[in-house]
Amino acid sequence: MFVNKGSVRAFLKEKYFKQLLVVFAIFSLVSCSNKRKSNKVTIYGKVDFEYSQDTLYIENYTQEYKHLNPMILKVPLNENKEFNFSFTKNDAEYYRIYRNFLYLSPGDSIYIELSNDRSKTSFNGVGKEANNYLLTLPYPKGGSFVGDIKDELEELSEEKFVEKMDKFLNEREANLKSLENVDDNFIALERRRLVFEYINSLVKSSRYPFKWLGKEEGSKLSHLEENNVNKIVDLLKSIDFNNEDNLQLEVFQNTLELLNDTQFMEKHSFSNLSSNLKEYLKVKSLLDLLYEEGISKNFYKTYDEEKESLKASKYFSSVVNLLDEYKIVERGSPASEIEFTTLANEKVKLSEFKGKVVLLDLWATWCVPCLQEKPFYEKLAEKYKNNTSVVFLSVSIDSENIWKNYIKKKEKYTCEELQVDRERLEKYFVASIPRFFVIDKDQNIVDVYAPLPSSGEFEELFQKYL
Repeated sequence: MFVNKGSVRAFLKEKYFKQLLVVFAIFSLVSCSNKRKSNKVTIYGKVDFEYSQDTLYIENYTQEYKHLNPMILKVPLNENKEFNFSFTKNDAEYYRIYRNFLYLSPGDSIYIELSNDRSKTSFNGVGKEANNYLLTLPYPKGGSFVGDIKDELEELSEEKFVEKMDKFLNEREANLKSLENVDDNFIALERRRLVFEYINSLVKSSRYPFKWLGKEEGSKLSHLEENNVNKIVDLLKSIDFNNEDNLQLEVFQNTLELLNDTQFMEKHSFSNLSSNLKEYLKVKSLLDLLYEEGISKNFYKTYDEEKESLKASKYFSSVVNLLDEYKIVERGSPASEIEFTTLANEKVKLSEFKGKVVLLDLWATWCVPCLQEKPFYEKLAEKYKNNTSVVFLSVSIDSENIWKNYIKKKEKYTCEELQVDRERLEKYFVASIPRFFVIDKDQNIVDVYAPLPSSGEFEELFQKYL
């Protein structure tokens, strides 16, 4: 049999060439895949609102809520309030800057025009789709879907209310399904978020009508939960409510109250809430008490009651670690230094008031409870104005301009008006305001979780040290 060697060589060359093309294609795909799987995240952009600090603080919501391990990214700002910040990540997580939520995944590179008004914030670049979607959701503390129809609530019948909630849920689910260039985990999480938002809207409007209508009795919505319980049950059964990834969704914390109701769960034939989630609730309750009261007698009592049953929990270390950190604000500990700004733009330190009992009101212009307490604090300042052994400090955490403009409107100053940047309070673990401090003449802490002036207990406390 005659064989054309040239044809064979040509055939072999063609065969090897095709194989090389396949290898090259595979190599290219792997290279592209590796690029997409880069664990580097870059956020850059500018702050488009009045902000006097040189650092932007970004809370890691996933770490704080899912792992009970608060973490904050500190992003430097230049003189034009611009930032360019990179860090490494192995998994996607949720973050918060002011009232804006972010979902950052390995490989993201996002340009942010940041506003304290969510409607004016925008995201561009790799990862923009998920983040722009988050801008369309109700702010967690805004009351889920209900915030969108707050002005209509008093006129709505229960039937019309549920119709509107159904419409919101369907529209948002359709919006979520239309997203491109987002990972499957984000879609699954956000779908569950919508379910929790819906349930929260029904339950909260039923249990707490005062929040929305200003009255407890006679609300048309007071039987919402009872009359729609089958719908709530069906929705909960349609999702994996024991998935611990849900913990990073703040609205899930509200749904957990319902899921931890043994009577409700048994009545509707649910599988039990997982032991991990039950432990999570107990640990979080301890942490919330520590945030609210510091290392108080009440905290230690609760801690001693719970620690034996919780010490094997994967969450318990967060309490132990935080408790160790909080020892610097324990009663009797030396007060950490704080530097304030005066109305004359001068700097004054806490230590300069040594020899006097220092009373401190930590507040902000946007904080309604703070403004409600102010008259009580100022009345005490007026009462003790001739007592040289005590000083009343009124300390705002607003930006300097906002603070000064607010103070200028006052006709009379009864306290020493000061301003402080939030990072200078880091050693005092200020998670919420109003907060009141009492520091003795030797600059030791009496109580930096002091009672509210309106309670009458605040005056009783500091009088002992005059």
